[in-house]
Amino acid sequence: MRLDSISIWQEYTQGKQTYFQLATKYNCSIKTIQRKIDEVKTEHKTTFSNIANVLMDTTYFGRKLGVMVFKDSLTGNILYKQYVHQETNQLYIQGIEEIARRGIKIQSIICDGRKGLFQLFGKEIQYRCATFIK
Repeated sequence: MRLDSISIWQEYTQGKQTYFQLATKYNCSIKTIQRKIDEVKTEHKTTFSNIANVLMDTTYFGRKLGVMVFKDSLTGNILYKQYVHQETNQLYIQGIEEIARRGIKIQSIICDGRKGLFQLFGKEIQYRCATFIK
């Protein structure tokens, strides 16, 4: 029986089968299943809406590594992320500028009320309960 990479990929991703389960089903090694799955060329495309309400915050994993995430509250899409050593207003500005550079109009910014962000966005955005609204 010839193993079809696409079928195995579909069983793995959509059928949520493990390497072990697939190897047992097709009577082959786990390495063979891994090779067949690796043969499949995947393309990941994310489409973004033109307008976003940006949720932004940083989560730390230990003292020296954090991930700063900018997420659209309407679609749940991650608009931008970056790994940081420390959370700064300048990094938030860079993230917002990158999102705008991609052609996404920022309707509002929701954050945890970090000091200084209101002054940075105050001319363009109003402050309401840790939410900046244009």
